[in-house]
Amino acid sequence: MDKGIVTFFDVKAFGFYRLKQNSKELDHKFGCATTVLQDLMEWLKGKSFEDTLPWDEAENPGKIKIFCRGVAKNEDTGDFIVTIYRAVGDNTGSIHGVKVGSKVGPDANGTVKAGAEEDGETVIWGQPCYYWIIPTEGKIASINFPHSSADTDKFCTYIKEHVNNNSDFGERNRTVQEIGVSKKNNRTITVHKTTFPYGEGKDKCNCIFKIDVKELSYTTLFEQIENISDTITHTVIRDTTNNYEKDSRGPLLKIGSEYLPSFFGDAPKKKAPKKIELIIDGVPSKEELKVLFDNRGADSEWRDVGFKTEGSSSVTWMKKHIARAQIDVGRLSTKDHYSPADLLKEVTKVRNELLACLRRQIQSENIDDSKTGS
Repeated sequence: MDKGIVTFFDVKAFGFYRLKQNSKELDHKFGCATTVLQDLMEWLKGKSFEDTLPWDEAENPGKIKIFCRGVAKNEDTGDFIVTIYRAVGDNTGSIHGVKVGSKVGPDANGTVKAGAEEDGETVIWGQPCYYWIIPTEGKIASINFPHSSADTDKFCTYIKEHVNNNSDFGERNRTVQEIGVSKKNNRTITVHKTTFPYGEGKDKCNCIFKIDVKELSYTTLFEQIENISDTITHTVIRDTTNNYEKDSRGPLLKIGSEYLPSFFGDAPKKKAPKKIELIIDGVPSKEELKVLFDNRGADSEWRDVGFKTEGSSSVTWMKKHIARAQIDVGRLSTKDHYSPADLLKEVTKVRNELLACLRRQIQSENIDDSKTGS
C-alpha cells in the first residue's frame, strides 16, 4: 500500500496586496486561494503539458522549468489538489517523464519511465509534487510519496508566475530592471515586477500578488532545545547525496557519453540517493539551530537534525516537532503517478481524520499557528 507523508503549512499570504515600501506590512485588497486556483484551472483547459510553463522560456533561459499536470477541486469542501511537475535535465535514475503533447487536467497521470521511452516521442523528465490546498482552514499541505518529491518554494513560484503572466485578473503593469551580471555564466541578471491597479479615486493603488506559506512547527521546539542545551553531547545531521554506479570505462568513453551517448553509450545511471549521517560534538548556537531547522528537508523521511544528551542513548529529532500526518492510497498504488482527481478523492475520504490530527497537534504541542483566512 502506497503511503504519503502529509506536511502542513500555514498560509500567511495568498492574494493581492497593496504595494508598500515595507513589504512585511500586508494590506490585502482582493483575491484569495480559491479565486486564484480557479483561474489556474481555466487557463489549463485545452493545453498540452509542455504549454503549462507559466513564464516565457526565452526571457528565463536558466530557470528550472516547472509544469502543471492539472488541478482538481472538491465543490463540497472547497479543497484543491494541484500537481506541479519539476523538470530535471535527463533520463538518468528512477525518474519519470511526460510525453510532449500530453493533455493536462484533473485526470492526467500518464508517464513514461526512464529507459522505457518510445522512439520518436519527446519526453519531459522530472518528478511530480502534490499539493493539497485547504482554503477553509487557511492551510496547504504537501503530500510526498516514494515516487514523488515536495518543493513548496517551486509550488509558490509556479502560482505566482501564473498570476503575473497568464491570469485573468485584469490590467497589469510590468517593469524589468537590470541589477547586474552573473559571475557564473556572464548573463545579465534582471528583476521583473508586476503590479495590478486597484480601486478608484483617492483609494486607487497598485497591488502585487503574494503567496507566502510557513511550515507549521512547534513554538516549544527552540525552548526545549535551549532547556537541554547544557546536557547535549552531540549534534546528529542526516542528509542524502547523489549516488551513481561506478563507471569503470576508459576516459574516451566517459567523455564521449556526455556528448554522443547514442554512439559511445550512456553513462552509468544514477542510483537512489545515498544516506549519510554526521555526528558532531557539542550543540549549535541558536542562530545555527535555526539554519539547520530551516534547511533540514521537511519533506524527506531521512533528512533531519537531532541531538544526543548525557546519560541517554536516544536521539531527539527535529522532525517530531512538525505538523505531519500520513495517508494510505491503496487503490492507487498500481499507478506510476496519481491524477489530481484521484488523489483528491482519497484525501476527501480521510479529510476529517487528517484535519483532526492537525488540530490535536496544534492543541497538544502548541504549534505556532496564526491562521489566516483565504
